[in-house]
Amino acid sequence: MDENIRRINGFHTWALMGAAIFTDFLQGLLTFIPIVGPFLASFLTILARIIFWIWFRLLGVGFADKPNRFIVNMSITIAEMLPLINFIPSWAVGTWVIIQQVKKEDLKKN
Repeated sequence: MDENIRRINGFHTWALMGAAIFTDFLQGLLTFIPIVGPFLASFLTILARIIFWIWFRLLGVGFADKPNRFIVNMSITIAEMLPLINFIPSWAVGTWVIIQQVKKEDLKKN
């Protein structure tokens, strides 16, 4: 029996988006700490990159298995590593774009 492929369900969509928004918020707060804040925000970017990579892999989604997903992920990382530009909610926007890409791919396969 054929089952529809759905790598990211509703729960994971909300959980991923919540984590991404929280990460953006926390990075924004860290940036206001004088001297060490931008470094802490950059460290948080590296930590978040690892966590999101593991999370997406557990869902069967590669971070760089498709060219468009690779571009989104590199854009997130670069934007979040640059001081003052990391105010842009890159994690939230990038995560949303990846989720939509995956849902579109799954819809094509079904």
